[in-house]
Amino acid sequence: MSKTTWQYPVVVVYGEDEYSIAKWIQDVISEQLSGEERQFGLSIFPMREQTLMEAIEEADLVSWLGNKKVVWIREAMFLTASTSRAEQSVNAAEVERLSSYLKSPNPGTFLIIEVPSEKLDERKKIVKQIKEQKLLLEFKPKDEAAVRMFTEHEARKRDLPIEVAALRLLQERCGSNLRQIESELLKCELYLDGRKKLMDVSEMNELVAMPLEDDIFKLTDAVIRLKWEKALEMINDLIRLKVEPIPMTLIIISQMRVLIMSLELASQGFSSNQIAGKIGANPFQIQKLLQAANKSKLKLYQRMLAEFLSLDAIMKRTGAVHRTILEDAILRIAVGG
Repeated sequence: MSKTTWQYPVVVVYGEDEYSIAKWIQDVISEQLSGEERQFGLSIFPMREQTLMEAIEEADLVSWLGNKKVVWIREAMFLTASTSRAEQSVNAAEVERLSSYLKSPNPGTFLIIEVPSEKLDERKKIVKQIKEQKLLLEFKPKDEAAVRMFTEHEARKRDLPIEVAALRLLQERCGSNLRQIESELLKCELYLDGRKKLMDVSEMNELVAMPLEDDIFKLTDAVIRLKWEKALEMINDLIRLKVEPIPMTLIIISQMRVLIMSLELASQGFSSNQIAGKIGANPFQIQKLLQAANKSKLKLYQRMLAEFLSLDAIMKRTGAVHRTILEDAILRIAVGG
C-alpha cells in the first residue's frame, strides 16, 4: 500500500515487520518529496530526543512557500503499554494537542507516526480515537513463501550469482527478518565483488554464520574513536563467537564508506537527516557514526578505508583468513595515525 491509496494526511504505522514499515515510509517520502525537497521538507522527530509538542507544531506549521512537508514521528511508544519512563514521557497536554491535530490536520503536511511495537494500548483514549478515525496501518510478519520470494527478488535485483540451495540456507539463518536478509545479501554482494561463478552453500555457510552489524558496529566505533586496545579486544571476542575475518572486514568497509561520505556532506552544512536522504542510509546510523568520529580526522579515516579494502583483497586472493592479519591491519593504522 502506498501513500496514493492513503487519502488522509496522517497515518500511524506499527507491527512486527520493521523492514516493511521502513520501506513503506521511504516510499511515502519519495512520493511526497523530490530529492531536493527532502532537504527542507522532511522533518524527523525521534521521541527519545525531541518532544511530541515540537513535532505537532512543525506538522501544523504552514509552509510560507506553499511546499509539501513530511513530518515523521519515530519511536512513538507512548501509544503502547510500555512501562518505561523514557518511553512514556509524553504529557497530557501533548496528547491533547495531538488529538486536536488528528481531527483537523494541516493538508500541506503528511504526518507519519511510527510505533515500533506489535500492539498499541487500546485502553488509551488517543489510541481509541486513532482507531475510530481509521488511521492505523499494521505490518504483520511475512509467511515463509513471501520471505522466499523476497529473498529471490533481492538477489536478482543485485544480479548476484548464488545457488538456490545457498539462498535457502540464508533464509533459514535469517528467518522472517527481511532487514537481516537484505543486510546479508549486501555482504554477499561485497564478497562476490562482480564475479560470475555461482556462490555455493559452503561459502554462504561461512559468510552468514556470524553476528551482524550490531556487534561489528561496536568494533567500527572503537576504530573510529582510535581506541586501538579496545578494537583488538573486540576482534578476539568476535573470533571466539566464530565470526570470520572476511565478513567482519566487509561490514567495517561498508560502515567506513558511510562515515566518510557523511563527514564530507556534514562539512558542507548538511544535517544527519539530509545526509541520509542523499546517500540512502539510516539517519540514526549516520548520527552514531558522526558522534563517534573526529571531523579533523577525515584523511585518517580515508586511509583506514584504503587499508581495509587492501586487507579484503589480500584475504580473498591468498586465502589468508586468520585473525592476526586483521589485527596487523589495526596496528598499522594505529602506528600510522
